[in-house]
Amino acid sequence: MTSPARNIDIRKLYEAKDRIECDLYDWLENKAESKYRYNGDYMNQYSWSEYYLAELDEISYSFE
Repeated sequence: MTSPARNIDIRKLYEAKDRIECDLYDWLENKAESKYRYNGDYMNQYSWSEYYLAELDEISYSFE
């Protein structure tokens, strides 16, 4: 999966997650136990982030 922002390969970033402190990675891995919560906002200062909102919403609803 390639991000529309600068053609970043998201899989390569995720593979480096053990070297990156990231609230999204922590939330995705630890779900309800994560200290982070997704509340419907994800990097809304960037237009490319809207491509990910539906997927994040779906993941978030599955936790409830």
